Amino acid sequence: MSGGHLREFTDDESNFTAMMHKAMDLNGVDRETVHFMVTLLVKFMTEPNYVLGTDVKKTGKLQNIVLRHLNVLLGYNQNEKMFAIPPYKLRCSTVFNAFISGLPAVFDFNLKLGQTLLPIAVLVLSYAPSPQRYASDYQPPNYTLWYLEPHQRQVWLKSLIIILYKYRYDQPPFSDQLTMLVQLTINTINAHHHVCKQLDHGDDTLPGTPNFPRSRGKSGQYRTFFVFGGVWSTVCISA
Repeated sequence: MSGGHLREFTDDESNFTAMMHKAMDLNGVDRETVHFMVTLLVKFMTEPNYVLGTDVKKTGKLQNIVLRHLNVLLGYNQNEKMFAIPPYKLRCSTVFNAFISGLPAVFDFNLKLGQTLLPIAVLVLSYAPSPQRYASDYQPPNYTLWYLEPHQRQVWLKSLIIILYKYRYDQPPFSDQLTMLVQLTINTINAHHHVCKQLDHGDDTLPGTPNFPRSRGKSGQYRTFFVFGGVWSTVCISA
């Protein structure tokens, strides 16, 4: 930024590698500031009715500059069409965590901008869980979401569900990329160790609801629901 205005990259002013490493090496206050700014940007992107102005060409140019800066902060080199940092560094980066946390809301509430973000978002979703040690390594889609933190895994799955539900992905390259994300989800499910409870011979009844300790208020009933992700949730229904 210069004088409050975004500037395009030039060979003299910026070098991708230098900018990327600077973004990854933030500490303390700078790290918190970048996290706040990216969070604010993603939150702004969720609003479908923000004022674009009358100069569509100028607005589109500014949007492209913002997205190019975002790509750099995420470690993605648009010219080389590849990430310049290994996945384990991406997963720990401030920008990645701020970006992915707001991604489901952007895809859900702002379809137009979501379509614009889809190319880089799909690449980030497929690359971040990868176990590869170096960015240049080839990694087939035989891994799971194991390396993502639980909250990262949750927003990853939410993003995928919304993309599959609301966006078109029947044409290359999105069709192949989305197939890969679905495969990662299947790999993750298959990797979970699960043993079904064996019913006694001749017993046609289903296993009972898990017995969770719960407190009861003066007025209200408690019901247990099976929600997405295999989690049993107990809620109070007021009388």
